[in-house]
Amino acid sequence: MCRAQALGTSEELELSRILKGRPLVEGVVIVLSILLAFAIDAAWDYRGARASEAELLNSLLQEYSGNKATLERTVRSVERDIERIDTFYAMSPEQLADLPDDSVGTYWGALSRPMTFQLASGATATALSAGNLDLIRDLQLREFVAGWPARTEDIEERAQVMVGLESSWYDFVPTRGWAQDALQRVRGANLPQTALLRGARGDSEAKARVAMRMRAAQVYVTQMRELIERVDSTLLLLGQR
Repeated sequence: MCRAQALGTSEELELSRILKGRPLVEGVVIVLSILLAFAIDAAWDYRGARASEAELLNSLLQEYSGNKATLERTVRSVERDIERIDTFYAMSPEQLADLPDDSVGTYWGALSRPMTFQLASGATATALSAGNLDLIRDLQLREFVAGWPARTEDIEERAQVMVGLESSWYDFVPTRGWAQDALQRVRGANLPQTALLRGARGDSEAKARVAMRMRAAQVYVTQMRELIERVDSTLLLLGQR
């Protein structure tokens, strides 16, 4: 009887120990379950963030590639007009008089074109929206995207300077006697005649205005080339992501 009681007591003690340890095990299981749930959520969040980053970077790649093409096209156009203006002022009177009608408008356009452009900014604006810039893990790339509006502001202001020079040119020309005479003889034709070009070249004030525009155009080209270099380095980062 004593032995049976002793066994019973031992079993009760073991059961008591098991029951006392059970809340601890259950607590550990609960904690592990919570940590596992957090890990799964974090993994899904990370996966979602990386997918969003890839989509954003692809949009930026397309946007900056297009903007680079726009800038390069504008540089070629501006440099072509600068070359035409140089050629125009280097012509002899005989060469100027012998200009074919279809080239007159080319030189006149070089004297007056504003040479502006329009850069795309939708993907950059999306990147700069609340929280989206943080999706970009590459700090160098993130810095470029964050600074893009400031970098384009100066060159867009220069584009407006070119527009202002065009406007002032067209305000100036009608005040000159040579222009009034030439335009009367055009009689509504689309292209100015050689006499208009000859008058513009012989007018010292017109030449000073063109020289000012040339200097502005050269600064314009320099700024665009600098921006193209920055875009090139950024496209390299985007291509290596």
